[in-house]
Amino acid sequence: MKKKRLAIWVTFAVIVGLAAFVAIFGMPWIKSQVRHFLPATENAAASSFSDEENVSSDFDPITAREIEIKEMNPDGTTAESPYAAPAALGGSVKDAQMQIDGVVYQFPIPYQVMKANGWSLLVDQGSSYNVAEDSMVDPRNTSSLGRLSRGGETFFYVQVTNFSVARAAKASECAVTYLSLANPSLVKDPDLKVVTSGGVSRDMTLDQFLPMLSTPDFTSLNEDDIYKYSDKRNGEDYQDFGITFPYEEGAGGEGLAVNLSVTFEDGKMTLGSYVMQPIFSPYWTAYN
Repeated sequence: MKKKRLAIWVTFAVIVGLAAFVAIFGMPWIKSQVRHFLPATENAAASSFSDEENVSSDFDPITAREIEIKEMNPDGTTAESPYAAPAALGGSVKDAQMQIDGVVYQFPIPYQVMKANGWSLLVDQGSSYNVAEDSMVDPRNTSSLGRLSRGGETFFYVQVTNFSVARAAKASECAVTYLSLANPSLVKDPDLKVVTSGGVSRDMTLDQFLPMLSTPDFTSLNEDDIYKYSDKRNGEDYQDFGITFPYEEGAGGEGLAVNLSVTFEDGKMTLGSYVMQPIFSPYWTAYN
């Protein structure tokens, strides 16, 4: 009899324990499965479960609709803010400018502005950098990569970005937001002058670059914003720097972040890139 009673109590305790476990840990999972399989209208009703996890969400559609995402032309301009070429190169790396053979460009650079100065997309089907002028670029796409050439010999790696919220566009209508700064295998013209705002140039040495890290542009950054790496490769000193400059957030967290990356081997710059990275709001799709 005692054994029978003990078995009953053990069974009861197990049932109570399982019920408590499901109540604490299982309901969020069950509700997520219910939401997943219900049709859209019922799914919306299911999302009204009164648990705390649904009180607020970063992806609340009401919040998304309240954020003003402004439509732009694919090349990053608007009727109120047309492209304006800088009169001179700015003194800060954060100015997002680059000078190529005496011509100063302001990022984002409309592709047509660079084409007017003799640069055009070089199509190479055997490369992943194969965006052509007539390639279609999706709205707010930042992964279209190509090669910008002048005369077919010297060229830059570039990123072509479509700033439109709702309209796909040809690459020729979009903007350049990334330019390789230095690469001996690409920038073959020894006389080609390439320099960023703030004075980082493709022919800069490590001894010339290191003092720049003590200027206000860089000392104002957090430690996490500057990446440094050094090593020995093939008997040569290898120094790599990656710098990300914070951006001012606009509507929906949007902004334009500047990134500079340079690599020195045996004191000479061998690789470099300058990026004006668009930070697009996660809510922009609500307007697409």
